[in-house]
Amino acid sequence: MKIAATTLKGGLEDSVTPQFGRTEKFTVVDFDKEVKEIKAVEVIDNKAKSQPSGAGISASQLIIDLGVEILLTGKVGPKAMKVLKSAGVKVCNAEG
Repeated sequence: MKIAATTLKGGLEDSVTPQFGRTEKFTVVDFDKEVKEIKAVEVIDNKAKSQPSGAGISASQLIIDLGVEILLTGKVGPKAMKVLKSAGVKVCNAEG
């Protein structure tokens, strides 16, 4: 299962940032539910952050393309939320 979090610098020691579409990085954790261990951690630059508009939708597509099932973030706009939900991504408010 892949879990992503919006982060500033990335990595497991970073905090979840409040913004989704304009976050600096996504920390993506590949977690094996059967053996309950982390298989891999990847830090992805959010190239959508500098778009003049549509950053949330572009970031949503990136999350979907990465195969993320759970997203930990602060606030997600309504358009981005619709895209994520339609792809089956569970969005959890984990700001802080």
